[in-house]
Amino acid sequence: MANTEYLIIGNSAAGVNAAESIRKFDKKRAIKIITYEKFSNYSKPLITYYLASKLTLDKINFKERNFYKDNGIDLILESKVQDIDFKNNIVKTDNGNYDYEKLLISSGGKPILPKTSIKDENGNLSFLGNENTKNINGIFTLTTLKDAIELKKYIDANNAGIATILGGGLIGLKAAEAFLELGLDINIIELSDRILAATFDNEASKILESEIKRKGSNIYTKNTINIIKTEKGRVKRIILKDGTKIDCNLLVIAVGVNPDFSFFDNSILKTGKGIKVNDYMQTNIENVYAAGDVIESSNILLENVSNIAIWPLAVKQGSVA
Repeated sequence: MANTEYLIIGNSAAGVNAAESIRKFDKKRAIKIITYEKFSNYSKPLITYYLASKLTLDKINFKERNFYKDNGIDLILESKVQDIDFKNNIVKTDNGNYDYEKLLISSGGKPILPKTSIKDENGNLSFLGNENTKNINGIFTLTTLKDAIELKKYIDANNAGIATILGGGLIGLKAAEAFLELGLDINIIELSDRILAATFDNEASKILESEIKRKGSNIYTKNTINIIKTEKGRVKRIILKDGTKIDCNLLVIAVGVNPDFSFFDNSILKTGKGIKVNDYMQTNIENVYAAGDVIESSNILLENVSNIAIWPLAVKQGSVA
């Protein structure tokens, strides 16, 4: 187990920009990036453009293919972090262990899956979760390139004409944009009184809602899914909180993401909703930093501490780290 001066968990905006920034000051010492994904890098804001057939896979990278080689970065793909030994400076993965002098945790966020009831044709009841989602055809999340590839294959294979989206925030509206480009009708279900409530003011939300409805699609606000009905392992129908029934063979869960730091014992590293950092992205452990969607940090506009999972902030935070 060779010593690594700089070890980075996560190969997206924060992790890659951190590595690039390190190389401006340190040209020689070892940098390793660990990611559970099989792709060298890709722009997450562009995955819906791939879904809509506007971009091919070879156009979705935000760094050139030779970026890692040119910068002397050892990229370790398809390696899932299982634990971090902060006392002995060791990251443990399913493919081996890596020690470090300095560690950056930029593991991003994982999709929120609300505890929604699932009922099959025999009346058996379960709840929406990672394993349930994998086992039922037609239910997807949309936060990774793998999600987009699988969703695109499903649409093509099943001649899908209608897509239902749970969540009218940024992820949900990016999905809606892609589906409309593909000629699908959409149903958007949003718990708030309007779509993009956390991003737009009332007037801007209404403009967007009017345009979506003009294209023949539906928006259900102040609502959520109460029951997902399945048949032969495939989503068949959803029933909303107000009793509305919607036939559905394609459902995208897009209610947001939570910081992903489930792979270590957070009794040593201070966390709240995300990993706690100062203005220099330092955690409470001297040689451990964090950046991107996994952290909570100072919000100078609201004058509080919050988790804001957007790409430009992750880029900046990685560079600061």
